[in-house]
Amino acid sequence: MPPVDKPVVIAAAICDGWFNSAEFPPYVAAFELLQSCQHPADMVAHRETLATDQHWIDSYRHHDGYHPFHAFSMIYVGGIAREHSSAFFPAGAERPRPARAMGARTTATVEEALREAAAILGREPRVIVVPALSQPAFHLTSGSSSTA
Repeated sequence: MPPVDKPVVIAAAICDGWFNSAEFPPYVAAFELLQSCQHPADMVAHRETLATDQHWIDSYRHHDGYHPFHAFSMIYVGGIAREHSSAFFPAGAERPRPARAMGARTTATVEEALREAAAILGREPRVIVVPALSQPAFHLTSGSSSTA
């Protein structure tokens, strides 16, 4: 098999199944709708349903929730990763089913993901580590005003 030219993405991730409905109100509904789609771009058919829901708009306007369309930006970015990488491995997922449902290939460890990446690429992978991104972003840290 010839070497693959698309990268493999490996992210150490908790993936515990928590959607944080207070800050990201429509994410569970968006995830469920995504399960009926063949490709993330197919979610465009659901944009009016999700982006105009009054409950989620009120959460955005009055309760510090992200705008309902934010779920689409996350799904579409996942679609970009799907199209432009050979595979995506969230390594260490506590609940791998949601990650798999979004097209990821889960592994128990980063080492296991590296072995699978080598098999996909047809060579040992080159690794880029971005430690500054290993901290939760400020909006995912409760009670903190720092940008970690």
